[in-house]
Amino acid sequence: MTRNKLATRIEMALLAQDIELQPDNYQWEPLKRFAVAQSTIGFALLRPGISYKKRCNIQRLTNRRVSTSNSK
Repeated sequence: MTRNKLATRIEMALLAQDIELQPDNYQWEPLKRFAVAQSTIGFALLRPGISYKKRCNIQRLTNRRVSTSNSK
């Protein structure tokens, strides 16, 4: 159960605008823009129901070597 308390440390309209402009940010990236703690941003994202992971279709660079020959 959560209590009904307004956001006092962060403007929800500015947070929504920031999410629209940069949807792939981690929670710690807007700390300097909003001058709040990471937990404040985390709780603020839960108010409107925003809880999604980063896009999984982004390929990461790997240093693996892929062998195409079948030599034994």
